[in-house]
Amino acid sequence: MLTSMHQNRPKVTIDWSQVSDNTNTDSLMEWVSAVPETRNVHVYLSPAVRGVRHTLLSLGCKVTLRPVSA
Repeated sequence: MLTSMHQNRPKVTIDWSQVSDNTNTDSLMEWVSAVPETRNVHVYLSPAVRGVRHTLLSLGCKVTLRPVSA
């Protein structure tokens, strides 16, 4: 039996935290927009691309800002 914690976990995780600028964010947004259930998508973003955070949240994605590790 799955607990509610397991049932609510995103099915798709995208780690965009290593992106240092807005390179390919259009591709990311296009791909995420095509996902039928965006609430099942969790995106990790670097501070450099946090500008797309609001759009991803409005699509229903879970978004986490993650600092770029050195």
